[in-house]
Amino acid sequence: MGTVIDWIRTRLGLERRATYSLRDPALVALFGGNESESGVIVTEQTALNYAAVWGAVRVISEGIASLPLHLYRRESNGRKRATDHPLYSVLHSMPCPNIPALCWRETIQAHALTHGNGYAEIERNSAGVPANLWILPPNMVYPVMAETGEVIYEYRHPQLGNHTLDSRNVFHIRGLSFDGLVGYSPVHQARESLGLGMAAQTFGSRLFGSGARPSGVLEHPGTLSDDAAKRLRNDFERIHSGLSNSHRVAVLEEGMKWQSLGFPPDEAQFLQTREYQVQEVARWFNLPLSKLRVPGSGYASIEAENLVFISETLRPWLIRWEQEISAKLLMPWERSNYYAEFLVDAILRADQATRYNSYAVGRNWGWLSVNEIRALENLEPIPGGEVFLQPLNMQPLNAPMGPSAPSSTPALGSGEAPPPAPTEPGAGGSNAIQENDFDAAAHELAEQMTAHEIDRCPHNATNSCRICGIKKERYLEPRDEGPPVWKFRWVAKGARAVAAKYDHIDFSPPQGVREEAAKGLAWREEYGRGGTEVGVARARDLSNGRNVSPDTAKRMYSYFARHESDKKGEGWSSGESGFPSAGRIAWALWGGDPGEAWAGKLVKQIMAADTDE
Repeated sequence: MGTVIDWIRTRLGLERRATYSLRDPALVALFGGNESESGVIVTEQTALNYAAVWGAVRVISEGIASLPLHLYRRESNGRKRATDHPLYSVLHSMPCPNIPALCWRETIQAHALTHGNGYAEIERNSAGVPANLWILPPNMVYPVMAETGEVIYEYRHPQLGNHTLDSRNVFHIRGLSFDGLVGYSPVHQARESLGLGMAAQTFGSRLFGSGARPSGVLEHPGTLSDDAAKRLRNDFERIHSGLSNSHRVAVLEEGMKWQSLGFPPDEAQFLQTREYQVQEVARWFNLPLSKLRVPGSGYASIEAENLVFISETLRPWLIRWEQEISAKLLMPWERSNYYAEFLVDAILRADQATRYNSYAVGRNWGWLSVNEIRALENLEPIPGGEVFLQPLNMQPLNAPMGPSAPSSTPALGSGEAPPPAPTEPGAGGSNAIQENDFDAAAHELAEQMTAHEIDRCPHNATNSCRICGIKKERYLEPRDEGPPVWKFRWVAKGARAVAAKYDHIDFSPPQGVREEAAKGLAWREEYGRGGTEVGVARARDLSNGRNVSPDTAKRMYSYFARHESDKKGEGWSSGESGFPSAGRIAWALWGGDPGEAWAGKLVKQIMAADTDE
C-alpha cells in the first residue's frame, strides 16, 4: 500500500513520507475528495451533508426548475409560443423518459452548482431534432480540446467503458470558468470555508453526544496499571457519555479529580462561527441570506426579496440555460426565428390586491383586455373579452382640438370613432364648453363603464368625476326569485350641473400674476435656465390672462407648497450672486408670490364648493 501511495504522491508532486494516514492527501485525491485545513474531507457529496450548502443548492435548483420554460416563435407583430415545434414538449414537459422537466432541470442545475458542470447527452431523431436529453454524471464527463480545435466530450463509465461524444450532442451548463470550457467546482473552490463550517457542525454533534461536556482527564494520586487505567476510562465513558447520561453525578474515589482540557463552546465562539459560515456559503453561491432563513436578513417585502433573488442569483444561470438551448437544441437555421425563455413572472407574482390594482390601470387605459387579464390569472377567456377600452378624454397631441376632433383609435371594438371627449368644465368659464357634446360624451362613457363593471374613471375617481362629468349611483335590481339586490351604475351628471358648481369662482389671473409670469418668460429666454416645459406653458396662459381650471389651481397651490424652501437658495433676491436663480425663474413662471396667494384663495373656494355639493 505504501508503494502505491508513494507513486501517487510522486505524480502529485508531494513529498514521500515514512508513515501514512487514511487522510493522506494522496488518497484523498485518488478517491475524489479534498482535505481542508480543518481536517474535514470536502467532496461534492459530503458538502451536501452541510445544511447551508444543501439549502443553497436546493433553493437555486428548485427556483430555476420551477420557472416555466417555453419555446417562442418570432412573428411580425410580436411572438407566439411554438407549441407545434417538436422541441417544445421536450423542454416544457418531458426531456427524457421517466424524468419530468422540473426534476430534470433541477438535477442538471444541482450538478452545475456542486461540480461546476451539468451534462446531458442529446439523442436526436432522424430529422436531427432533439428527442431525449439523457442526464450524465458530471464526475464521468471530461471536455477535451481536440487537435483540430473542436471540443469533444469523453464519457468514462466504470462499467460501460469510455465513449467520445461530439460537442453538438452534449447539453452543457457550466458555471464560472477560466477557459470557457469547464466550469470551476464551487465545492472545490470553497473547500476551506465549507470545511470550517462542517467541522463546527461535527464539533457540535460530538459535544452534545458527550453530554455537552468538554474533554478532560481523570487525575489519580497513585499509579494505575495499564489494565486499571483502561478499565477506568471505559467505565467512566460508559456511564457519562451520550445525551441519555448527561447531568449524571460522577463519584470519584481514592482522591481522583476531574481536569477539563477543552475550550467551552462560548469561549470558542461556537455559535458565532456557525452563523458566519452560513454567510460564507451564501457568498459562494451568490444567494440572498434571507433565502437560507437567517434571522434578521429579510427584505421589506416578498416582492423585494424575490426581485434581488432573480436579478442577482438566478438571472446569470437563466441566461446560460437559454443560450445553451439556442446553441445545442435548435438547428442553425431556426435560431433567427425561435428562442427559449424562462418566465420569471412566476416568482415576481405580487399579492392579489397589488395585481388587481395593476390590472385596473391597464384595463382603464386601454392596453389590457379582460381576457388578457384572465389569462394572467389562469382563468378561461370569456365571450367579448377581447374588447379594449379607450379613455374618452384622451387624444393625440397632433389631433385638432375641439368637440368635433375624431379619435385616433376605435371605440371599444365597435369599429367607429368614439364620441368627443368631455372637456373639463370651469376651464375658461361655462361658455367655453359645448354642453350638448359634453353631455353626449359623458353619457356614453358612463354606459361603457357600467357595462364593463369598471369601478373608477380614467382620472381615478371612484364616486364622482367633475372632468368626465359622470358619477356613480346605487340602485335596486329586481330578480326573478328572491329580493332585489343593490348594484351600482355610472350616470352622466350633465354639463350645466358640473359647470355651475364653480360658477361663483373667478378663475381669471389677477394683474400681478400676469406680470410675474411674463417676467419669468423673459428671464428664461435671457438666461436659458429655470422651470420646465410645463411651467413655460403655464406662464404663457397666465400672462395672456387665460382662465385656469380647478385642477390647475390645485397644481399651482401644490407647486408653491413644495418649492417654498427654494427661497433660501443663493440668487433668489436681487443683488445676490447668480440672480435670478433657476428656482426664482421657475417661481415666476407659476405666477410668483401673487400666484401663490391667488392659488391658495382658489383652492379654499374650490374645497368649499366641493363640500357644499
